[in-house]
Amino acid sequence: MVIIAETLLGLAAFWLLSENAKKITANIVTTNEGNLSGICANVDNIIEQHSVTLKSSSFVNSLMKYTDNKQEHTFYEYTMGIRTVLQEMTKSYIDIISVAFVDSEGSYVVYETNTEAATQLYSEISVQENCTSGKCMLYADNNGRLILFKRINYVNDSYAMHTIGDIMLELDASVLDSIMSFEKIGNSRFFVCNENWNILCSEIDNMRGGDFFGEYKKGKRPDILIDGEGEKFIVSYKRSEKFGINAVALYSYAEMNGISALPVRFIVIMAIISIVALVFLCILFVMLSRKEKDSYSLEVKIREAQIRECEKQINPHFLYNSLQMIQMLGLVRDFDGLQEAIVALGEVLRYSLNGEREVAVTSEIQNIESYFKLLKLRYRERLEYSIVCEDDFTRYKMLKFILQPLVENAVKHGFEQSDEKCRIDIRIKEMKDGLTFIVHDTGVGISTERLEKIQAVLDGTLDDENLVGIGLKNINDRVKLFYGSRYGVMIKSEQGVKTDVMVHIPIRFGGNSDVQYDYS
Repeated sequence: MVIIAETLLGLAAFWLLSENAKKITANIVTTNEGNLSGICANVDNIIEQHSVTLKSSSFVNSLMKYTDNKQEHTFYEYTMGIRTVLQEMTKSYIDIISVAFVDSEGSYVVYETNTEAATQLYSEISVQENCTSGKCMLYADNNGRLILFKRINYVNDSYAMHTIGDIMLELDASVLDSIMSFEKIGNSRFFVCNENWNILCSEIDNMRGGDFFGEYKKGKRPDILIDGEGEKFIVSYKRSEKFGINAVALYSYAEMNGISALPVRFIVIMAIISIVALVFLCILFVMLSRKEKDSYSLEVKIREAQIRECEKQINPHFLYNSLQMIQMLGLVRDFDGLQEAIVALGEVLRYSLNGEREVAVTSEIQNIESYFKLLKLRYRERLEYSIVCEDDFTRYKMLKFILQPLVENAVKHGFEQSDEKCRIDIRIKEMKDGLTFIVHDTGVGISTERLEKIQAVLDGTLDDENLVGIGLKNINDRVKLFYGSRYGVMIKSEQGVKTDVMVHIPIRFGGNSDVQYDYS
């Protein structure tokens, strides 16, 4: 009877612990949902950056200048002309290793690589499903090369679609490796695949370029995969609708459910001990945890509401000045300036409409560079600027829209009301406890008395919001709400000489890394 009772208790404990293991697995998969979403979003951003250039009218028209009049050029003129177009397109991207172009007649024009390597890659990629759709596609071969493929099309005057040719950009593979640098749970594995399940990035050596479902077979359960050695994994997927990128996370089934392999008698003993302890503690624990959970949930909701309220105050009122400037450029027929202004304004607006709260530091820098282009077109020689990064910040991320309001504030209060020239310098440096962004201007400065009051408002010791512009206070409030009260905005100024506005935030990983390779 004792053995039977022990067995029944063991089976019951076994079932309870197995169910608990399933819950633990589900919680881990849910926890990594954010990692998978972040991977998809980062890869989509990388593809989108190049897609915008490859489908721009200036690039397409430059290619058509040679491909539509191919018979009018010698082979040397045609080849060198196309290479010049490709070189001009790639010079602003440090993550592009080399480029290969195949026109609609099958002629290879290769920039900084060899035709044999490009031919082999093209024969592999051109048979891939959806490669002719006109949408950018990432592909990786067995040699570890990461290729962005796009078919370049245009619509003629008769509204018929014609193909100019195919572009292959070899990207530095580390641009994908860098997005995998986040804290993982247990011995988890992460993969990035394209829509055809070609492996683009993996933490496991020699797997880039392989077929994901050739490496891992489906098990009896839909959430189970089995590798070539028979080991089982719990799988979690996330797919990007924009470019069809698939982010995959695998968790060792044995690791997640290892408790089920313990001897039944040991499980019984542990279960009895646990039950006895829980009888005395469960009521008190439930009451305290419920109270703590309710309190924490309320605090999170309040903080989230405060952050959202601050974000609503981010109003790009620079749009009115920019549109007025564009109108003036049109009136004076400065078409080069007009085109530059429209492109820069489009980049700033696209960035402002991005729904992400945190972005890569490099994305924030690119946005402020576009904003400076608009300012230069407006103020011309009256404004000089520079952006200096004292270290490599490509792996870091930050709250969005920190720099633009600071620059706007420097222009408005520093020199807009004056006829004097002004210089604005942005400096980013890494400290022991975080990143510091410094916006320096040589404007009119702030008096000592007013500066003390402004800093007191930012520190929360003085309640007089009229002293501080909405942009500066908005940045300070968002930083403190999101990162904590130890971070925020500090100002130093000498009246008539300069003003330095410093924003201090913690180091958070999640940016993009751009490094250059070469075809082989």
